[in-house]
Amino acid sequence: MGSTTVAQLLAANAHRADRPWVVTPDERLTYGDADARSAVLARRFLAEGIGKNTRVAIVLANSADWVVAFLALSRIGAHSALLSPFGKPPELAYALRHADVHAVVTGTRAGGVDAAGLLAAAVPGLADHRSGTPLLTESHPYLRRVWWFGDDRPQWADDPDAGGPVDAGPLAAVEAEIAPSDPLLTSYTSGTTADPKAVMHSHGAILRQAAKLAVRRKFVEDDVVYTPMPFFWVGGVCYALLSCATEGMLLCTSARFDAGQALDLMEEGRATHVACWPQAAENMVAHPSWPERDLSHLKAGPALLRGPVRRGRHRPAGAEPRDDRDLRAPHLLLRRRRHPARVDARFVRLAPREHGAPDRRPRDPRAPARRGDRRAVDPGGVPDARLPQAGAPGHLPARRLVPHW
Repeated sequence: MGSTTVAQLLAANAHRADRPWVVTPDERLTYGDADARSAVLARRFLAEGIGKNTRVAIVLANSADWVVAFLALSRIGAHSALLSPFGKPPELAYALRHADVHAVVTGTRAGGVDAAGLLAAAVPGLADHRSGTPLLTESHPYLRRVWWFGDDRPQWADDPDAGGPVDAGPLAAVEAEIAPSDPLLTSYTSGTTADPKAVMHSHGAILRQAAKLAVRRKFVEDDVVYTPMPFFWVGGVCYALLSCATEGMLLCTSARFDAGQALDLMEEGRATHVACWPQAAENMVAHPSWPERDLSHLKAGPALLRGPVRRGRHRPAGAEPRDDRDLRAPHLLLRRRRHPARVDARFVRLAPREHGAPDRRPRDPRAPARRGDRRAVDPGGVPDARLPQAGAPGHLPARRLVPHW
């Protein structure tokens, strides 16, 4: 059984301390740095009263600060609310109140956004607050403080690095109390057409899905993934960040998508997999530098980005020449409706296996559910899948199945 809590995932990668985990255009975070920095921050959070199920919002763009903050909160059982720094003040105000957020982690790594101005506009009275004292406001009755990473810290935000050293002993004891069924994060929909919708995920649910995705995409330790998907959506944190960590891989990303910058990251990092939306792939192919790029190391992605890749210029090593029709999938067919901003994305065909496709065609969700067979099983064997699973949030530890599950 693989890791079912974030603390276990970090421990499983302890022997990869020098391997890079997350690379951005101006940052490089190794597995060892992520472990050490998040441990220091986790102890600081514990000293400030943050613990299991405390709801803390992360308002940052893809960066080392985002990863360290998320890991630190996860290690102590806090419940991270992943919020976009690119939204409008009313959207952020709604999510902060809806999630009953106790504290906010933000800073300069907000993708070029004025995070201080965004928060001050979202939380009435915050601009008049002073750091070091609890925040009390009617608009957000549970919000007590804001932590700021980086320079230009506002007067109302606290410095997470302030204060003396904190005893390292309690952290291991706290990590041992985190169960797979404990809440890990809440992610929100974009809120472009209605109020943002919140979805809560447990440690076990997210990490098992991340591991399954790594197996499905045939990841190995030497693979490198590029993605522009934001960590504050489940695609970025599960499909990319944690899925790479299950195999000790490198993830290349950036705070904002830029086609030229993305191609630089892919070429310099020798990316083997691309996880992006069709529009991002088209923008990269349309970039003036595209014909000069060496992407011969790519093994899988949205139809290998199409363009010259489909014509064979950057065909993966060992791949046989084939008809263009075999390289169409899994590109997404875009169909615009009456509203010009709405786009439907549908898989139209499975790609060849050597291009990262699943081993079998996914089951039609409209098909009737398959009925399981009935048979006698050993009580000490594999637990019945119909019983409450360890990844299901809300179950008390006594209701979980065997301890290692």
